[in-house]
Amino acid sequence: VMAQRALADGMELMANAMA
Repeated sequence: VMAQRALADGMELMANAMA
């Protein structure tokens, strides 16, 4: 679903910001 895709994208963005 779209929500799942948006959540995955958000998690990736957070991981990139932390690195």
